Amino acid sequence: MKKILLLLTICLASIYCCSQEVQKLTYDIKALEGTWLAKSGTKSYEITFEKQILYLEPLKTRAEGVVGSIKYLENNIVIRTVNMDGFESPINVYFRDLNKFRIHYSEKYNETKIFGIAYFDINSDGKTARWYNLFKRQIPESTKDTFDIPKELIFTKK
Repeated sequence: MKKILLLLTICLASIYCCSQEVQKLTYDIKALEGTWLAKSGTKSYEITFEKQILYLEPLKTRAEGVVGSIKYLENNIVIRTVNMDGFESPINVYFRDLNKFRIHYSEKYNETKIFGIAYFDINSDGKTARWYNLFKRQIPESTKDTFDIPKELIFTKK
């Protein structure tokens, strides 16, 4: 009898685990997905947005989310790349309105943690977007700005 109960418990647990659905995004991100490039003087910034399935540890569930990575370039030479890694991604995206997104970014560089919020608004042509940095903070406070994307930029989709 114990074996039957154990087997039944294992089967029910397996069915429950396998039946968990992925929470889908409630907005369309096709216009956002892909790689975007902006230039400011000799510096360039390449941001890649990608939809991923993220595991939400506190909720023990999976959900779709949009994350990103960034490349810093100077004179077209890659200086540094910060890759995406689920919730540890340097860029997490939230929907604001049609083709308007709120970007939360964070990055650790040496001993400095940089985090902030920006808007990324895609123009109606779908090929250009405006980056507007709303807030940025470094811990510990520093005079060296390691996340050096300017406050405003125009990105072009590659």
